[in-house]
Amino acid sequence: MKKIVIIVHGLSGGGAERVAAHLANYLAGKGNKVLYICAYSTVEEDSHDGYHLDDSVSVRYIPVKSKSGMVRFLKRNICIMRAARAFSPDYVLSLISYEAVLTAMSGLPLIYSLRNNPETCMSQGFRSKLIEFMFAKSRKIVFQSQGAQNYFRDRYLEKSVVIPNPIRTEDLPLWTEHKHEKKIVTACRLNAQKNLPMLVQAFSGVHRKYPGYTLEIYGKGELQSALQEQIRSLNAEEYILLKGFTSDIHTIMAEASGFVLSSDYEGLSNSMLEALCIGVPCVCTDCPPGSAREFIKSGENGFLSRVGDAQDMEEKICALIENEDLAMQFAKKNLAIRKRLDVENVCAEWEKLLR
Repeated sequence: MKKIVIIVHGLSGGGAERVAAHLANYLAGKGNKVLYICAYSTVEEDSHDGYHLDDSVSVRYIPVKSKSGMVRFLKRNICIMRAARAFSPDYVLSLISYEAVLTAMSGLPLIYSLRNNPETCMSQGFRSKLIEFMFAKSRKIVFQSQGAQNYFRDRYLEKSVVIPNPIRTEDLPLWTEHKHEKKIVTACRLNAQKNLPMLVQAFSGVHRKYPGYTLEIYGKGELQSALQEQIRSLNAEEYILLKGFTSDIHTIMAEASGFVLSSDYEGLSNSMLEALCIGVPCVCTDCPPGSAREFIKSGENGFLSRVGDAQDMEEKICALIENEDLAMQFAKKNLAIRKRLDVENVCAEWEKLLR
């Protein structure tokens, strides 16, 4: 039995949180004591849309208030370090970028996972120095994709591993050719990284050719009002719909004609992986660091489109709509991904790092 601390943003929303929740439940199920530290969210936020944790997993929220961003950063680091040290862990797993710096300095055995595009993270001045420090102090570094690991070339090759995101495939439905509705769906945070304005523009072109189809956008975020205004300006309210958060997204994917992801960059999209495991035909941007292309071979089991190119995205979505035989081919080929990403198999790879 080991004592393990997991540090992440919170328990609701994003892909890192879902990975952390799966990992916490898996490790607790193996008899380990797990402390799950929510660095940013509150219990009130997570009680609505939070991922489920086993009752044996301890949860600690970090309440930090200050008008100064630097003061908040330091206070949060101090609180996380104190909570982790008090737990006397055998390992600390950080799935958050900067908030375990003092924890790393304290000498606790750290396994650090970078969860976003390295090129973006390493172009942020002082923050990139913090990531380099975390790398140097870590026992192991976990990347989500080969592309992310390759960004650092030989500097951290010996102590880094690639572990994709775990998916609870046993809970996922299966897409079938004859059951789907005339709708394209996406599920993500409504923020700049996802480039949803490009997707809205692209789908307005799709709708001109195929007026029976709708685009449904699931998720929450700071760009909701701006997106709604863009949709209104295109007179697209009837066929481009902001649907908010839903816990039933997998059923919705399985009933759709296709799934799209329009990100400018991406660590490794959970919603894309889930869509592939469900079998729904996918169109995703070939964004850095190249995680999507590690799972999608364009034209074989989905389509990759150029980053920021609304015309190319439009053409790829139309190609899905026009060729149901090809869509069915995509669905069949993607079933092989289910076993590769099954939560038990992927979490077992994490467990190996703790031996």
